[in-house]
Amino acid sequence: MRLKLLIPTTTLILTATVLAVATSGLLSPQQAGPADGTITHSAGIGIYNKAEATTACTNINWGELNPKSSITKTIYVKNTGNATETLNLETADWNPTIAASVLTLSWDKENATLIAGQVVAATLTLTMGEDLETVDSFEFNIIIKAST
Repeated sequence: MRLKLLIPTTTLILTATVLAVATSGLLSPQQAGPADGTITHSAGIGIYNKAEATTACTNINWGELNPKSSITKTIYVKNTGNATETLNLETADWNPTIAASVLTLSWDKENATLIAGQVVAATLTLTMGEDLETVDSFEFNIIIKAST
């Protein structure tokens, strides 16, 4: 039996529900739909609308999505724990799965360190590719991991 050293990990799960609506089920350069994301997170990290970190960010409204375009949103991440953490971003549970091939989520805080009590601005960028399949609506989870 192998034993592993477990490192405490605080996982922040941003559940992003993104809806794109278009005529005939296809998005075109002239058409786009609304997109919203719901945010949840675990203890040790907080997500906020402003740098003061007083109002929790519970929703991201991505606005209109257009082919071959990017939308950026700023959130504020606060280390509410006592140890320095390293931040990482992942996405999961794309529904429908084809959405993962036409959308990409990235951010500017990959592998950034966050000391206890520190608040940093994080820019999330949702990029839509040019090859759009028939996607009337979609959703996915945004997972921000903070590990010591």
